[in-house]
Amino acid sequence: MMEPNRSASDEARAMLDAFACAGTKTLDVTTTTRYGRKEAFRRGVPIERFRAQVGALIEEATRTQLNVIVRPHATGVQFVQLDDLCARSLEQVREIAFLGLQTSPGNYQAWVAISSTDASAELSRGLRRVAGADRSASGAMRIAGSLNFKDRCAPKFPRVEMEFSTDGLIAGEKSTSRLLIGKDDERGHAGHRPFVPAGTTERPRARKWPSYDRCVEAAPMNREGTHADISRADFTWCMIAIDWGWNVEETVVRLLAQSPRPRRMATDMLCGPHGVLLPPSRAEVLQKAIAPRSCTRVLSDKAMPRGFCLRYLCAVETG
Repeated sequence: MMEPNRSASDEARAMLDAFACAGTKTLDVTTTTRYGRKEAFRRGVPIERFRAQVGALIEEATRTQLNVIVRPHATGVQFVQLDDLCARSLEQVREIAFLGLQTSPGNYQAWVAISSTDASAELSRGLRRVAGADRSASGAMRIAGSLNFKDRCAPKFPRVEMEFSTDGLIAGEKSTSRLLIGKDDERGHAGHRPFVPAGTTERPRARKWPSYDRCVEAAPMNREGTHADISRADFTWCMIAIDWGWNVEETVVRLLAQSPRPRRMATDMLCGPHGVLLPPSRAEVLQKAIAPRSCTRVLSDKAMPRGFCLRYLCAVETG
């Protein structure tokens, strides 16, 4: 929680100091609108230089309602971002995390630094799994002290606040493994379904939806170069949601509640003449066609037309 007498710029500098102590040398800095459009991007900004500029940047971003997003780059360590945590999950990972943030009321984020000699993709996946974190987290975050401008939060935009920091804490293989084993034991005793590795026939149902904001942040620019390609973000989000176990109809309804794309266009594609959603039989056909395909493979298909996301999921003709 932000200290009572600490300014927004001081909060931002405290977060930057925590990353510097964990080995961060440079940052990629992005500013976006509340609708997800990218306004500016700077790659490889030295963290000390950014620290000196961050106060003025936050003031300007607050005035113009822009998000200030940073992606840290370190040497000798690998960062694991644990996003979309509840308060209890944040406390459970506190012993290995060097930084904890509250990004909006009731939503938290923790950052773990792991030595490069101990880091692995399997370990990162394991930490996200036991913490119940968003598996689509991009490795970028809104800077502490800044306002979190999201359309659904208007008009009272929450401020990103630091919950705790432990400067220089580098999690080792023993401490992370102890947490992983302990949490798996708790799940087993509580009767939870065991973790099933990717590639097996049985997969556990995701407990929550993927982050739409993350998909927008990671989307390429549109052809005009004016903002993120929302069509690509929509499609990526839908593919992740289906991969996590949501069916086509659930995914479509959820997308309409989040995407800023015109509702009339979506309604024309989703609904019949009487405004009725697609029948289950058509959803089953689409699900069989979509589920086996990976996001990477589909997104690399250059023949995919613009605006394909909802058309692909909800086309009237299923072939």
